[in-house]
Amino acid sequence: MSNRSVNLIIGLVFFILLGPAFLFFGKMSLQEAKDSAKWPSVKGTIVESKIERKTEYDEAERSTKTYYSPDIVYKYTVGRKHYYGNKLSFNGTCTIYRVVKNLVKKYPKNKKVNVYYNPDNPKRAVLEPGASLGAYMPFIFGIISIIIGGSLLFGLYYFGSLKFSASEFKGSLTPEALIQAIKASGINIPAASDPIESLNKLLGYRDLYKIIKKRPAKAMHLINRLELDEELDPLEIIRLNRFLLEAEYPLETPKSHRIY
Repeated sequence: MSNRSVNLIIGLVFFILLGPAFLFFGKMSLQEAKDSAKWPSVKGTIVESKIERKTEYDEAERSTKTYYSPDIVYKYTVGRKHYYGNKLSFNGTCTIYRVVKNLVKKYPKNKKVNVYYNPDNPKRAVLEPGASLGAYMPFIFGIISIIIGGSLLFGLYYFGSLKFSASEFKGSLTPEALIQAIKASGINIPAASDPIESLNKLLGYRDLYKIIKKRPAKAMHLINRLELDEELDPLEIIRLNRFLLEAEYPLETPKSHRIY
């Protein structure tokens, strides 16, 4: 699978699936956190309070990582019905041992606490109501995911098709004619299974600007960076070389609107 395909898949996952999903559920969670500040409360009792420990092996780092979480359960009664809850707040769960230890210390077993519950659904309850920064994180992550996905798709649309394609060559424009013109000026064309692939390999040459004589004004900022020994990313190299080929061989090179 090509890098372009991988980037496209990542962009689609973020933009179409993860981003809107995090945004939707994050907004719902954030609204519930805000609403909880107005929920009624009843007295409850901590019935369980301990630290949960989970160890996982990280293959990339070849080491084990230990995560901690508070296992705190409380019992409360609304009307004549008994309920059990384990949600402490809407601010997410921290896995740092010191933080988890302090939470367990704050809510020891048998401690009497105020339990804030949703009057429309008493099963939904929390010990620390309201929305702080942590409650905004899923919503913020959803926005960031959409921006990342949208940026990837935008980049793929405008820069992902900079390479030559057969559909660009219409009428008198043919890849064979362009290759012939390039060869006539003394430039070697890389071998490939078909003319389009040969041209696209040529687009990836970093030093093509040293061979081609014409230097259009719109390409100079990229050429200047190369002459200062700055690195251009692969898409910038392709963009530069399309500029150069269009300037050097205007009658044989199709013009791509996506490079301007």
